Amino acid sequence: MSSISIFRQRGMLVKIVFFLIMLAVVLLCLFSNCFNHVIECESIFKPETALSNIWCGLIGVAFVAIIGMAFFKLRTSSNSGKYTFLIVSALICVLQMFFVWNYYFETNWDVGTLTDAARDAVAGKDINVHEHYFSENPNNLLLLRIFIWIFTLAHWLGMGQSDVFLLLVVQCLLVWLSGAMLFQLLCKMRDGRTACVGYLLFFSLVIVSPWVSIPYSDTMALVFPLAMLWLALTSVCRKRSVRLFLLCLVAVVGYKIKPQTVLVFASLIMVYGLRLIRLRKRVLRRPCRKELRNGAIAVVAGLLIGAVLCATAIKSIGIHTRSESAFGFPHYLMMGMNTQTIGSYTEDDVAFSRACPNRKERAKANFSETGRRLQKMGVGVFFQHIAEKTIVNYFDGTFGWGWEGNFYKKILPPKNATISPVARDLYYTTWPRGKYYHLWANFAQIMWMGLLMLSLLAAFGKTGRRERTVMLALVFLTIFEALFEARTRHLFCFAPLYILTALQGLHFLGGFFKRKPKDNLLQE
Repeated sequence: MSSISIFRQRGMLVKIVFFLIMLAVVLLCLFSNCFNHVIECESIFKPETALSNIWCGLIGVAFVAIIGMAFFKLRTSSNSGKYTFLIVSALICVLQMFFVWNYYFETNWDVGTLTDAARDAVAGKDINVHEHYFSENPNNLLLLRIFIWIFTLAHWLGMGQSDVFLLLVVQCLLVWLSGAMLFQLLCKMRDGRTACVGYLLFFSLVIVSPWVSIPYSDTMALVFPLAMLWLALTSVCRKRSVRLFLLCLVAVVGYKIKPQTVLVFASLIMVYGLRLIRLRKRVLRRPCRKELRNGAIAVVAGLLIGAVLCATAIKSIGIHTRSESAFGFPHYLMMGMNTQTIGSYTEDDVAFSRACPNRKERAKANFSETGRRLQKMGVGVFFQHIAEKTIVNYFDGTFGWGWEGNFYKKILPPKNATISPVARDLYYTTWPRGKYYHLWANFAQIMWMGLLMLSLLAAFGKTGRRERTVMLALVFLTIFEALFEARTRHLFCFAPLYILTALQGLHFLGGFFKRKPKDNLLQE
């Protein structure tokens, strides 16, 4: 068997694995009422929707298909389409800032600790009073450094009373940048009309999401998966060594802000690394050796400089953390194997890890407790637990807003007599109850279930390395979230990737009736 046929089979394997995982995700979401434990926790995990997930998905698929047919009939030049997109997306970004200004509030949990610590740092207070939190959660130190920079700018601009809003302005700009990269990616992978449909889906699922109003890694990290794909899969940077350098730099910074984003980097390494192995005879020829050497130098330089920049930024904060108190991956793996909470956050598991004197003992105790829990589960209960966690991660189109978006610390006075009440009625879940919240929750659920169903079809038909890279990243994400702490909002920064796969499925659906019966649906 030739090496080319072997690698084609590996490409086919990515598509098959993606299809099977998405099939499991969709079926679990559609038939979640078969899991009694999840039903008991629905008041915590599930959004308020009037329709079942089956109807939400079917309506979502029909909606996307209708929008797709409408856009695919348009005929515009590429240049006019790009200029129109820039104008429209910039206008949407400004409107998003205005809308967020009218409903945002200050929240508790980790976000509250970050904003308090940043304000103390800007005010010249001793931020070591927050040492306990950042010692246990060093993953938020780079985010704290970013918050301090933005709060410093807010005070310099005379916006001290609205420092959190300046954070949200930055997040809105990151959302705009993410949408622009998604648009360009779709132009490269498909065409301008598909890019317009993709941006409309991005608007429906991300831009109007209230998670944009929560200054945390879920929205801050939105740009990193797309940035890595944008650098690797488009010709935005002609010089390959520069592209590799920037890709590695972005991967390191993204990992420091939200570890899950590195899964896209891992997917790129696997897909394009295997291609290098396939082309090894051509790559090792004399004319290609210089390019290969420059690429290797660029990768090492990007990783090292990214790590140094992050370490320098964190050190400049001036907070003295205890590295031996840090919670690592073993802690979140142990928490993910907690059947009582369906793998979600629990203070009991935090207390368990906190009782260990150092990182080595903590990791040992976490692994030991994880093993005990797995042994107690057995094979059958383990797969049931993974199924329940997958439901918790995926069956909420609001990305857990009703579960985690209502930790109100301070509700600000209305900014506008007309817009503020409407915006708050749309997104507030408690204190007071938003009378339009159920409308947005149903809309978000319809869009999300529709995207999941369409993504299920993405493995059918022809796919290239670009499409398989996205599929493999989502396979890694599903496995990661199934093993570690269950959190619906962790999927928010990967929502654009599901838009990419959904549009791949939409193209298959559109060409289904034109396909000859002898054609293979899972063709390479």
